[in-house]
Amino acid sequence: MIQLYMEQEQAEPDEQLFNQIQKDLKAIDSIPKGNYSIIINDNLINEKVDDGIKDISLELSYPHSIVKE
Repeated sequence: MIQLYMEQEQAEPDEQLFNQIQKDLKAIDSIPKGNYSIIINDNLINEKVDDGIKDISLELSYPHSIVKE
């Protein structure tokens, strides 16, 4: 799983950036075989659970993850 965070405070996850990352990851041939999930969060991390996944996070995960063979 690849978890990314927005650089600027109070910035919501950017759908255009999310789509570009998916496109770029699909085009890369030099990464190991596997299933790749992508999550883009806002800038806040929940320190109690060490992640930032919220309702506004953008997520591409199983069964729609990117498969590199």
